[in-house]
Amino acid sequence: LRGAAGFVNASGFTVYVFDADLASPGHSVCNGTCAQNWPPLAPPTSNLPSPWSTITRADGSSQLAYAGRPLYMFTFDAHKGDTNGDGVNAFGGIWHIARPQATSNSPAPSPMPTRSPY
Repeated sequence: LRGAAGFVNASGFTVYVFDADLASPGHSVCNGTCAQNWPPLAPPTSNLPSPWSTITRADGSSQLAYAGRPLYMFTFDAHKGDTNGDGVNAFGGIWHIARPQATSNSPAPSPMPTRSPY
């Protein structure tokens, strides 16, 4: 659903994942013009608790990932809470709001927004 709760960055802006990245686990296929519209989320300088991690992009820079999926912002989200990128089909795949994933040891995620500490 558009507007459904998911991850936000420290400034309150929505964070996204890209379906096209699923074809290359642990890598981002969003480069060039794609990355200008969907800027990669930079990782913090501190250690990351699982399932947070970093990946190395094609240009050698680092990008924050959650459960192995690279995370992005969307340049056309102008205000905190905007979800203009959710469901967009662009650059070879569908974009979705990044959300926590349930594991076999944890309950299903709450529908409340989750603010990443990063």
